[in-house]
Amino acid sequence: MKQSTRMGLFQSLYSAGMFLGPVLMGILIEVFSRTTGYLIMAALSIASTILIKTSIKRSKKEASNEEYPLEEMLMEKNDSFKKQG
Repeated sequence: MKQSTRMGLFQSLYSAGMFLGPVLMGILIEVFSRTTGYLIMAALSIASTILIKTSIKRSKKEASNEEYPLEEMLMEKNDSFKKQG
């Protein structure tokens, strides 16, 4: 997937979250309570963090095969930093 496509997807999901987050929280507060609403949103945040961490694992080899010079440069700097320390 090209970087521009990924950025477009990110912006779309970000906008949807900015719109749907308060709506969902309002519904949860009306149906349950404020405390329960915050606990449910916290659980959703933790679940999404775990999902992202487990689904996005790329090796250095995969990243170097793609055409992202900035990412490659950062990886090289990280490797050189590890060798120095």
